[in-house]
Amino acid sequence: MTNCVYHRVPAEMKGDILYPLNEMKDIYPDIYKKAIEKYNGREHIMKDVIPILNCLWNDVLHFSPVHPLQIKAAFKELGEEFTGREYFEIPVDTFAPEKTIIYLNGEIPKMDSRNWLSYDSALVPRYKELPELSRRYYKEKFAKNEQPLLYAKIPHVLHRGSIDTKNITRIRI
Repeated sequence: MTNCVYHRVPAEMKGDILYPLNEMKDIYPDIYKKAIEKYNGREHIMKDVIPILNCLWNDVLHFSPVHPLQIKAAFKELGEEFTGREYFEIPVDTFAPEKTIIYLNGEIPKMDSRNWLSYDSALVPRYKELPELSRRYYKEKFAKNEQPLLYAKIPHVLHRGSIDTKNITRIRI
């Protein structure tokens, strides 16, 4: 079985190219305006500079090495629903190492250098299990009747640039 990472298919995606938000701003301004709503109250994140790649947070595409079925199972354990989602399933060897990094996204402060690894596709399988930190985060948010961020505390593969999805597998959860 090929090791993969996952990216939710945007609800309003046009064409076959998956664009980082900062590229989308010029190509599809209406979709961009809607897409940045996920940063309401967290706008400062869009100004973060990603180490190694030396670009902004919204200059990269974000991928999860954790299969979305694991997130769905964690939600179900908490009595919450996670349905009707479609994801791109992208082989880890798709990414050019010089344009890609691994963001560990755990307990270390975000911009600490220990949180960022140069990309090596052989490392990605190490991060394919849903972290216990994520499970605890989901539980805390649901206990407060708040909607959690799906990928909180889950390592990310961040890729600078766009991806052609024409030949990429889609899965439905």
